[in-house]
Amino acid sequence: MSCTGQMYFTANPTRKSKLLDDYVNKDGSNYLKTTYKDNPYLTPEQVKEFDDIKLRSQLPNATMYDIYCAKVYCDGEFGDLVGRCFEKLEYCTYMDYWEIPSEEAVFMDLAFGGADRTAICGFKLYNKKLYIHTYQYKQGTINAKELAWDLIDCGFNAHTTIFADYGGVGRQILDSLITAQQNDEIWTEPELCKGFSIANVLKGKVLESIMALMALDAIVIDDSTAFTREEFESATLDENHKMKGENDHTIACARYAINYFHAIGK
Repeated sequence: MSCTGQMYFTANPTRKSKLLDDYVNKDGSNYLKTTYKDNPYLTPEQVKEFDDIKLRSQLPNATMYDIYCAKVYCDGEFGDLVGRCFEKLEYCTYMDYWEIPSEEAVFMDLAFGGADRTAICGFKLYNKKLYIHTYQYKQGTINAKELAWDLIDCGFNAHTTIFADYGGVGRQILDSLITAQQNDEIWTEPELCKGFSIANVLKGKVLESIMALMALDAIVIDDSTAFTREEFESATLDENHKMKGENDHTIACARYAINYFHAIGK
């Protein structure tokens, strides 16, 4: 990069970056830290929003995400998200899930052999809480015909849209399923199950969608399977902001779900 005169960069210090290391910290550059308190154009409501973020970070039950947001957006300091991802977890029964007065969206993340698992999950977003019902959490290799019957066993029909990741081998399986569905190759009861649609997920950036999940008031997991609970309870972020966990397929579905809900304005 070369230029004459002065150049200004503005950014929230969400984490240290190569740009800052390569340019901002060189000789002849200055780093100016400002916070919301230096902005005379904020409304009283906006100032209160930042004050509330700071207050939440000082509470005894503050989460890693609460502390991170206060450090970055209130104090203007570089933040680090290291440790347990999901600290605001709640639990409900299968019946409680179905009583939530919000429309369900179904997401699927495929696995291909070994100890990996395919997750098929339903989600409802209501009052800043994401409710999760796991239809299936299945270990082992999966093919188009097997997946088709799995979806039938979950009770999906012509009124259901299933959002799935079309990446890698998943695209081949999903394309094969759709082709077979259209040709009546694998359906014994087409009046019941032919017609449900498979749509590609809105994946987004992994860290951003994880942070969107952290920002919720709670993630509420029903009692359909213990595996989903174990995934969310054990997931952590390392110093490179990479998520660590033995399995993450229901978490992947949750990431797709929160991106979808935000995209439709919920």
